[in-house]
Amino acid sequence: MIVRTASAVAAAFALLTVPAAMASAAPAGQPTWDQLYAQQTLNREHTAAVFPKLVPGTHDVDLSDFGNDRVSQFGGQSYLGGQVWFSDDNGGENVYIQVSGPTTLSALQQGCDKVTRCSQVHETNGSHTYVLEYDEQTAGGTATTRFVENLRADGTLVLVQDHNYLPSRDGGEPVGALHKTFPLTVNQQLALARDKAYQI
Repeated sequence: MIVRTASAVAAAFALLTVPAAMASAAPAGQPTWDQLYAQQTLNREHTAAVFPKLVPGTHDVDLSDFGNDRVSQFGGQSYLGGQVWFSDDNGGENVYIQVSGPTTLSALQQGCDKVTRCSQVHETNGSHTYVLEYDEQTAGGTATTRFVENLRADGTLVLVQDHNYLPSRDGGEPVGALHKTFPLTVNQQLALARDKAYQI
């Protein structure tokens, strides 16, 4: 039985973008909708500039998912995000990038209880970084979703998620064979998660 690995894990973390229909008026102290939409555009443009340099050999990069429908506010937090669809030597690939906040270290640490493996990366700038992997058994083998999360001192959280498979665009189910490797290395995910250009 094929499982919805990515979506199931994302729901457990409660980190992926909340549907826009659930969003309400901007809470006090939160960015306005116009500010969020403008920042979403900046985040998309920055991804377009840095992703091909960070991940050599990629082509057919599609950032059309970085739209205003990926902008939301819920539970006192703002969310910006989008899927990066691209191709490499293994075929079609996918990475998800999300910026959210404000959040807390305790909320981030709770994620370690919901995954197969969790490790902390030491930082010297006051931020907190975790690498988490969640395994799920499928008919084709072990489907793994890997998250790299960097929590800044100001409460901004940057999440970079990839998989050892290509998720379907409408639900996260693996498409085709499982890959032996991830599309990004941990260091490449760390570079994106630590990139201060990603903002709310």
